[in-house]
Amino acid sequence: MGFASSLLLQSSPGSVVLCPEYRLCSLQGGRFPAALQDAVTTYAYLVNELQIPASDIVLSGDSAGAHLALGLLRYINAHQDTFPEPAAMLLWSPWPAEV
Repeated sequence: MGFASSLLLQSSPGSVVLCPEYRLCSLQGGRFPAALQDAVTTYAYLVNELQIPASDIVLSGDSAGAHLALGLLRYINAHQDTFPEPAAMLLWSPWPAEV
């Protein structure tokens, strides 16, 4: 569990933190977009199967995880008819591209 997870649990009793594993590019089968597919599958599971309101979901990540969270948010934004947007994001050392 990372810094953001620990902070959230300390400051918001009753919160639930999910730290999903995703395929890394250094492993077999981890080529792009494998990690993004894993993130989309996890988000779909939270929203559709567990029926957690997107307004109760905060995406977070550190470094590559922050980059993955940004990619997931872009995917969600492009598929608004399928996925509602989460309440917020906490990004630690993301890799944003200059636009």
